[in-house]
Amino acid sequence: MRLLVAVSLLLPLCLVAACSEPTAAGPATAIDRRELALRHQTNFLTEAGYTHLYAARSWPRRAWIAHRLRRADYTHLYLYVMNENDYGGPAFNYYDSPREFRAVLEEVHGKGLLPVVWLAPDDAPTLHRELPPAELMRIWDTFIPEVDDLVSSYVLGLEMDEYWRAREYEQLGAHLGALTERPIFVHMRAGLWEPALSPWCRGVMYQYGFGKSADEIESVTRDLVPRLHAEGKIFIAGEYSVREPAAHAVALGDVALNAGADGFGNGGTRRWTAAVRDSQGE
Repeated sequence: MRLLVAVSLLLPLCLVAACSEPTAAGPATAIDRRELALRHQTNFLTEAGYTHLYAARSWPRRAWIAHRLRRADYTHLYLYVMNENDYGGPAFNYYDSPREFRAVLEEVHGKGLLPVVWLAPDDAPTLHRELPPAELMRIWDTFIPEVDDLVSSYVLGLEMDEYWRAREYEQLGAHLGALTERPIFVHMRAGLWEPALSPWCRGVMYQYGFGKSADEIESVTRDLVPRLHAEGKIFIAGEYSVREPAAHAVALGDVALNAGADGFGNGGTRRWTAAVRDSQGE
C-alpha cells in the first residue's frame, strides 16, 4: 500500500566532518564519526516506502528512496539481506550472492547514507525453516567478512522473538559478535528490549507499538533510556508510526529524542552531523 508522505524542506546532509548547520530543531551538533553509526536517524516506514526492501528494488526506485531520505536530512538506511513475505514481498536472498549485496552497500554509501543491515525478516516461514540458526551462523562465517567493511551496524532480525527462542538469538548474537566489530542491535515485538543487555549487543531498536500518543512515547522513553544507558547500551526509538503522514512520525520521533533516545528509525529531526561517507574509517 502506498504510504502517505509529507514534503520535507530540510537541508541535505553535510558531508564535512565537525560542521554545524541549521535544521528544523535548530543547529545540528557535531559528533565523532564513529559515534554517528550509533545515532540512527532515518525513517524505514513512512518517508520512502519500506526501505527494508531496498536491495530488491529497481535502480530508479532505489534512487528515489535514497533521494527521499537525503531530502529529509536523514543519515541511515535500513535494508534486509533476505525477505520472503514481509511487506507483501518481493522475495529475495542475498546470502546466495554476497558480492551483489556488497555492490548494493557501496551504492548506499555513494548516496551519502549509512547502511544498517538487518539479517533476518519476519513473515518468512520458509526461509526460517530452510535457514535455522545453526545454518545461518554457518552462512555468516563467509558472508559477514565479505560485506563487513561496508556495514554501519547490524540488526539480528525484525521482531526476532517471533521466530527464534531466547537461546537461539543469544547464540546468533554471540556468533555474529565474534565475526564483526560493528555494533549489533536487536529489534523485538512491542515493549520488549531485554536482550539488548547481552554482552554482544550494543543496543535496541525499540518498538513502541503503533497508535501510541506522544505522552506514551515520552513516558516509555524516559523509563527505559536510563536503564539501558546505565549498562552502556544505546536506545534507538525504532518503530512507532505506519500508514500515517511522515510528519506524524517526525513529531513522535522528536518526542523520543527529547526524552533521551539516542536516535530514531521511524522518523524525526536530525540532531547530529558528521562526515557520512568515511564514517567507517579509522
